[in-house]
Amino acid sequence: MTLYRFGFKHESATELAKQAARAESMIGIHGVSVRSKASFPAPSAPRSEVEKHFSVYKTGKDPCHYTIELPKPVTDDVAETFNNLFRGF
Repeated sequence: MTLYRFGFKHESATELAKQAARAESMIGIHGVSVRSKASFPAPSAPRSEVEKHFSVYKTGKDPCHYTIELPKPVTDDVAETFNNLFRGF
């Protein structure tokens, strides 16, 4: 399965941490959203590669929505790994 992350910009540790904190307050998982389907070009990564670094959970009612769990705190190294997976930086 391929996971898609929307937006092509580099995501900082600070921005990823903010998104993860929001998700944690709503669904109990400190993480960021991805989808298993994209209707337009989007950065992507094989789920198997993502899971070498982060846990992935099926979340929400949308059958294509997943959450990638990020560690607390989200460090620059975590952000770099995340960006390398989805953007090849």
